[in-house]
Amino acid sequence: MRFTRRSLSLAVAFVSVGIGGLVLAGQPSVAQPLDSTAATAPDPADAAALAAARAQKEEAAATAPDGPQTAQEKQFSQVDDYAKKVGGLGVYYDKTTGKYVVRMPRNAKASANSARVAGADTKVQQSRATKAELTAIRTALEGRQWKADAKKYAYGFHYDAQRDAMSVTTNAPAETMKPLLAKYPVLLQAKYGDVGRDSRQSDPAPHRGGASITNGSGVCTSGFTIVSSARYMITAGHCFALRQRVFSTGGEQLWGTVRNRASFPYYDFEAVGGGSYGSVIYVGGSTGRTILVSGASDPAVGAAYCRSGQTTYEKCSQVVTSLHAQFCDEAGCTVELISYEGPAGEGGDSGAPLYQYVRGTVQIRGMHIAHADEVMYAERWTTIRSVFRASIAIK
Repeated sequence: MRFTRRSLSLAVAFVSVGIGGLVLAGQPSVAQPLDSTAATAPDPADAAALAAARAQKEEAAATAPDGPQTAQEKQFSQVDDYAKKVGGLGVYYDKTTGKYVVRMPRNAKASANSARVAGADTKVQQSRATKAELTAIRTALEGRQWKADAKKYAYGFHYDAQRDAMSVTTNAPAETMKPLLAKYPVLLQAKYGDVGRDSRQSDPAPHRGGASITNGSGVCTSGFTIVSSARYMITAGHCFALRQRVFSTGGEQLWGTVRNRASFPYYDFEAVGGGSYGSVIYVGGSTGRTILVSGASDPAVGAAYCRSGQTTYEKCSQVVTSLHAQFCDEAGCTVELISYEGPAGEGGDSGAPLYQYVRGTVQIRGMHIAHADEVMYAERWTTIRSVFRASIAIK
């Protein structure tokens, strides 16, 4: 999870709506060349920049996937496309029936209880909420101005299509949440717990994903290797500053320097360059074993994946709940994230690869950055690919 633990995380799940052409200040909306990012920090309260980041990530996710997709991932993509087309609020996977369900706004025109998508019946359910009501809750949570001390805490939230409510996990006291819960007594559900961004030991060159890395003080996890103008290693953007040197935590081998840090907090990933980086990641326990990366794509809601971090090591059975979540804390908001539930990550796991086993290899689906109690968050592969104009390193 994010290495410098943000006091709280915010995660909101919505069905994506593509909005092209928006540009972050000083940064292209779709991609930026590596080794060229300025060190100027953006204003975390810039609503226009936040909206531009959300639109850019949606645009990137709408492009064709790079690597092979599983049958469930292909099915989800088609259902998600259908939900966008008809104005749905969210999609969830019903484990009892093995089918996806599209949740429609309360004020949507009456429609059939199911639709034929990708040759299979997909259930359609009406929500208690309108899209405007959920957007108002999301905006309030992002702004953190409903109470004087709201900005001191972190909030992880997402629209839970199955429970049909905005689910918020926070480390704020109940008294701080009281005004917001009073305003949205039905559509907002709050839980209280540990929330924050999260941060193997002596990894030699060529360096691998899933390893423990440090700048001499903070500790994070390396993610995976990308190929652009050269080879770079990805990790979480909140871990290290631009141009800082990065080392193995145990053996102190020099990994390189942070060459590019996409505008944080809107994006939470960075590229380390100047070293030698392999096409494998660590899986397994504290010592770890290496396995080849064979591709990359975005995950599917309802599907299970694995995460390999320097603190909790390999943890599988991580079930994706949304591809449109947000995480917000005192640094600002990171939008359009993967939210997933399973064995929790801990401090130092930020940057860990999220992946799936495929025929004796792994395929990347995202990169872990944060947690809100039992819910965790990761940047999508398509976002990283688009911003850095990169491909996954497979050899």
